[in-house]
Amino acid sequence: MAKHDTVAVIPIRFVPSPKHRLAEIFDERSRQQLTEAMLEDVLTAIKTSTGITKVVIVTNNENIQLISNLEGFDVIKTRISDLNTELLDAASSLSKAGWKWVIIVLADLPLVKGEILDQIILHGQKKEKSIIAQDWRGTGTNILFTKLPFQFHIHFGHQSFKAHIAEFEKNNHQWLSFHSLESALDIDDLEAIQKFMFLAQKKPAIQATNTYQILLTLHSKVNKKE
Repeated sequence: MAKHDTVAVIPIRFVPSPKHRLAEIFDERSRQQLTEAMLEDVLTAIKTSTGITKVVIVTNNENIQLISNLEGFDVIKTRISDLNTELLDAASSLSKAGWKWVIIVLADLPLVKGEILDQIILHGQKKEKSIIAQDWRGTGTNILFTKLPFQFHIHFGHQSFKAHIAEFEKNNHQWLSFHSLESALDIDDLEAIQKFMFLAQKKPAIQATNTYQILLTLHSKVNKKE
């Protein structure tokens, strides 16, 4: 294993249900389909990355496990209800196996591309620093690139960007921020869906994504809430 090899970890949780913030407009089956479509778009991006040499999906959902296995990716089946504990356990196992770098990519980033992930990886390795990519609201963490084993506590969840920065500063940890539309737009609520669909009209290439195609089938439900 080369010292610059990077493992991608994608956590996908269904506790209490997939994309529960969208429960007012989509039923559970529709939200599951949307989650799977976004995952497929993220996996497509990862497959085009030249900097990622291994992919691990962390999930408790059988459908996601099946999709991941069909794509040839490793799966860590989890029964733990806390995302950060799940990621810590996965990172610990990967570190013991000899991996030196990890990029945690959330599974609801339908615009992310392989070249974006490569930019983050190459910049982080060159500078020997962690890289954090925040969401479009400036509150969450969508992507985190860092060395293994972790040198700080991870805080994915509510206000995670602020929590990670505080953790970096507490541990005198060197870090850099990364921003791009592709890494920032996570589909987590109706406003994000509307933003995504608006961008799709401006950029036809977005219409080729699995996320766009599934949202078309749910378009009437979205319109009722506009």
